[in-house]
Amino acid sequence: MRSAAITFPLIPWNTCGIVMVGMLAVSAAEYLPYAFMCWTPPIMVTLFAYLNIRMKRLTPKK
Repeated sequence: MRSAAITFPLIPWNTCGIVMVGMLAVSAAEYLPYAFMCWTPPIMVTLFAYLNIRMKRLTPKK
């Protein structure tokens, strides 16, 4: 899944999560509700896949 990189701050045991917890001095569960941008891509990818929404492929002009 290409949106996995955005969810890294939500995982407290990787480097991004450790930095967030260290800089904010809160647990991952405490900043979880405020990280709505981390939840948007996985939800949108799942929704688009379910609804079969795709990008239109353009054919090159000759």
